[in-house]
Amino acid sequence: MLPNKALQRAVLRAAAERQDVAVISMDIQARYLIFHSALVLLAGLLVGVPYGRAVHRNAPDQVIKAWRLAHDTLTLGPTLGLVIAAVLSSLTVDAPIKSWLAWTWVVSNYGFCFSLPLAAMVGQRGRTLDKPLSNQLVLVGNMVGLGASSVGTLVLLYAAYVSLP
Repeated sequence: MLPNKALQRAVLRAAAERQDVAVISMDIQARYLIFHSALVLLAGLLVGVPYGRAVHRNAPDQVIKAWRLAHDTLTLGPTLGLVIAAVLSSLTVDAPIKSWLAWTWVVSNYGFCFSLPLAAMVGQRGRTLDKPLSNQLVLVGNMVGLGASSVGTLVLLYAAYVSLP
């Protein structure tokens, strides 16, 4: 933004008079979504290190696939969060709907950020509630990520439909 608060207000006031304030302002929900997406994106990029090491040391195929899944998902999910943040301020829905939309994607990204690297580290897939505890934790993280992203998709669909002209 601009270095001087008075200058910022003057620019916002001028933009409001020209009715292009949407170009300058961004909803608080979008800002939080950007921040949390950036954190998970960083985690996804860092997960590329053990993925590269697994490939380099010729680890078993299952290990390589687990790290690849973690790396790919933890870069794609936050990228989708950034895209949603970019359009969030343009949606003509109330703040609670925008909050639901933003926070479901944040929760989804963190759920997968927990479960996928854990799955790669412990060699569990988390498809059932069977022991060991690490398998159960992977399952819970995956369900949190899946559930939140499913709700987020439905909220996005609703917000996009309501925002149609």
